[in-house]
Amino acid sequence: MTINEILDVIVKRKINELNTKGYIPGGNNGPYYDNETPVRNTAHFITTLYYYYLRDQNPVYLDAINKCGDYLLSKEVRPFDKTVYCRQDKNKDLSNGVIGPAWVIEGLVSAFKASGERKYIDLAKKLFLMTPFDKEYKMWEIMDIDGKKKGFDLTFNHQLWFAAAGVQVLSVENDLEIRIRCKAFLNNIDEHIKSYSNGLIKHYINYGNFNENLKDKIYKLLKQKANQIRLYYKENGYHLFNIYAFALIKDHGFEIDYFNSKRFKKQVQYCFDKKLYKWLLRKSIRFDGNKMPHVKNNHFNIYGFSYNAPGFELPYIYKVFENIIGNKKDFVNLIVNKQIDLTYNEKDFTFNKNNEDSITLESRMYEYTRFLINK
Repeated sequence: MTINEILDVIVKRKINELNTKGYIPGGNNGPYYDNETPVRNTAHFITTLYYYYLRDQNPVYLDAINKCGDYLLSKEVRPFDKTVYCRQDKNKDLSNGVIGPAWVIEGLVSAFKASGERKYIDLAKKLFLMTPFDKEYKMWEIMDIDGKKKGFDLTFNHQLWFAAAGVQVLSVENDLEIRIRCKAFLNNIDEHIKSYSNGLIKHYINYGNFNENLKDKIYKLLKQKANQIRLYYKENGYHLFNIYAFALIKDHGFEIDYFNSKRFKKQVQYCFDKKLYKWLLRKSIRFDGNKMPHVKNNHFNIYGFSYNAPGFELPYIYKVFENIIGNKKDFVNLIVNKQIDLTYNEKDFTFNKNNEDSITLESRMYEYTRFLINK
């Protein structure tokens, strides 16, 4: 089966599931084994459905979009009328940093584009603006579901994806404050991002410009993590995920000087570097210091094909940045087929092979559908 045929089968199954439950069930956030609510996967599915509705204009897809969107508007999702309830781990914030609300915002934008219902874009804007933004450091802080601040989200891809969510809002409706915050972060991206000489993006945000007191606290925290985690293995697993967010920003019409920099071009080119895929196909988990206690499938990088799926992300990256890397169509097709070979189970038509969380992996096919729109 081709990836498009696989997607058709999965969408049909998930619509039946949605009609039964009223949402798309949550997974366990891949190798992290965070017990997730249905919020994330339901939000992802809206964008998948949006592609199908654009393609076919079938009211079945619009009805499913509205069911997903209305679930995201429910009290279950925002029990304190603040930000969204994404995970059920009492040792962590329950919103999943700033990326939890980012995923919901982009789903709501897709729901608005399909239906024209203002309730979806209004909540998207509300979620974006309630997330605390520090004007001095030009980055976002975590808000937990009860409205309490939890400090800066130090994971770079979280900050970047939240900015990308804001840009998606701006693509359908101008909002001055959202634009100001997105511009503040993205026009200072050089201050936030760190990368290796080969273009690989580092996992944590650059904190070099923070005041000494805050810098010392963060340094101690990250040093403690660094003693436990060999980040290079993980960073390779997240590289495409970072560049995908940049692709979202550019594709939605938000131009920044960084796109024309040599540094960014090298980061995009690394997406097509065979060295990246050698890291993604590393067989042993010993390269990762996270010591994920529940991971059973460690035949290759646990953050790559089984979680941040290159076969779903690379096509859209290629579509947006082809001008930077030239003709790589054959290479993209190779990676898509590798994704299917490694993680798709042809016997039961699910992505439950060699991964920890087939529910979330299937929902992440929404990243691939952006490649199909206006293909």
